[in-house]
Amino acid sequence: MNTVTRRVILTFPPNLVEDTAIYHLIKDYDLIVNILRAKIIPKEIGRIVLELRGKLDNIKKGLSYVESKGIEVKSLAQDIQLNEDKCVSCGMCLAVCHQKALTLNAVTWKIEFNRDDCVLCEQCVSVCPLKVIQVSF
Repeated sequence: MNTVTRRVILTFPPNLVEDTAIYHLIKDYDLIVNILRAKIIPKEIGRIVLELRGKLDNIKKGLSYVESKGIEVKSLAQDIQLNEDKCVSCGMCLAVCHQKALTLNAVTWKIEFNRDDCVLCEQCVSVCPLKVIQVSF
């Protein structure tokens, strides 16, 4: 079976901030876990952007395990909004997007956003003169 990569956001409620769920994703579901970003406040909340690599079935089972513990799992794409109607494709965001999640279509001259490549670094948010990119992490 092929190896796939998925990016997700885990939100830990106060009672699970110190939980060992990520350890179990690695050990019990044979996943490679890359923590791309984390915001953890002990006994309050924890939000972690994870890149998971492994067999698709193991990723599904691992995320089901995490959800069964009461940890919210969201696709990374749900926390990023690009208002394409207001974007004028000035290209300011392209220079700071090291993941190449934002690219310029050479035919249409429009900015294209590949959410699967984004790591929520928010560099594009701060340079956009029209503030048409928003991240809710």
